[in-house]
Amino acid sequence: MIRMATFEVKNKLSEALRLVEQGQTVVITRRGKAIADIRPHKQEKQKSSLKVLRAFPHAGGLKTKRNTSSSREVDL
Repeated sequence: MIRMATFEVKNKLSEALRLVEQGQTVVITRRGKAIADIRPHKQEKQKSSLKVLRAFPHAGGLKTKRNTSSSREVDL
């Protein structure tokens, strides 16, 4: 964790961002008191479509079992 005063961040923003890109957290201080953090952004894992559909409140009757039969007969 790196501490930088507000005037330092103003003058050295690119340096602060470089530190964050390297995984550091930069604590911004004013008169010695911490006022903000700049930290690396966490990427959220993408949810599967099925999990998203199941999360909807009206999806209670949604059948999510897959038909694994080799083929289906269809009258044409």
